[in-house]
Amino acid sequence: MHFPYILPIVALGLGVANAAAIDDSDMLDTRAPKCEAGINLIRLDLRHGRSFTGFGKPGDCKNLPGNVKGFDIHSQGTKSLVPCFECTVYQASDCGPGDSETIGGNKAFKAMGKKKQHWKSWRCECKD
Repeated sequence: MHFPYILPIVALGLGVANAAAIDDSDMLDTRAPKCEAGINLIRLDLRHGRSFTGFGKPGDCKNLPGNVKGFDIHSQGTKSLVPCFECTVYQASDCGPGDSETIGGNKAFKAMGKKKQHWKSWRCECKD
């Protein structure tokens, strides 16, 4: 066979192969992650081998569950889980005004020697 006869056949074959529709319904879109519940941000050591892990979106205030009131502020287990975040626990619901304590990234609470308090809410924000 001569080259002029082969070229149209190859071109026709490539055209048919490229004309197939691509189904993109199974493609992963990495530009828009869907994490509605948020991420793990804070861990509070409740003593006796128990802990509370708070999850949410940075900057959002979350109320603590009714069974989490006190925790060990001196424990290494009480910390911000994301190193670049500072988490604050509040004595008031909905992060209202009043007494509060701040936890730095992966460090225990900065407060020492305070009386036992009952905490009701928390919030984590990115450090500047």
